[in-house]
Amino acid sequence: MSLRLAERKVAIVKSDANDIAEVFKNEAWLQGSQIAVRAINEEITKMILSNRDLGKWLWRFDSTGAIGRIGGKFLTRPKKARVYEVEFVPGLASATIASAGTPVEFVVPSPAVSGYDPVLLSAERRDKDGIRVLTSRKMELMPQMGASGPESLERKLIGSPQEKRMPLDTQAAPDGTLVIKPVQPLALGEYALVFVKRDAKVIDSLSGAFDFRVGQ
Repeated sequence: MSLRLAERKVAIVKSDANDIAEVFKNEAWLQGSQIAVRAINEEITKMILSNRDLGKWLWRFDSTGAIGRIGGKFLTRPKKARVYEVEFVPGLASATIASAGTPVEFVVPSPAVSGYDPVLLSAERRDKDGIRVLTSRKMELMPQMGASGPESLERKLIGSPQEKRMPLDTQAAPDGTLVIKPVQPLALGEYALVFVKRDAKVIDSLSGAFDFRVGQ
């Protein structure tokens, strides 16, 4: 099956809600939160360090672990921020269609996805937002002491991602490709094939999503 690489975006929503359904109840949840995957860390840094004092002063510990002073100003420990990261594909329907009842098979070159595992997600259509949600996860974010810049955030997953994964059978072919097949026939609906970094402490995946839909 020939797939199209669709743009995968991430919306970051600052929220203490216990479930993503509570976030979706706010009709404006998506407004102003759409960012490219490559800019996630930078956007979160701005969110956490938006306080003027936090943005002006660097964080550091002395050798005893005590909070230090810079320019005579006493520094307090930065607060943790809880957010939801919602990965989605714009649009309500993929242009790539697989006929219902027809076996689906994906073939990809092994070197291109080395160190990553294929994950097939059932996408949730959100008509009012005009998107298909792939996964959502609750994260705890905190700037690391003595570090600065968009890569300085400590990211901790809270609970398990809210997503629907479809079981896959993956086999290495003699020609150096990977043959990926759903274990069970797919029901009608929207799907996306993504590649997630193996054994990552924090979720990391290749940019983009190969989207398709199973239709009549």
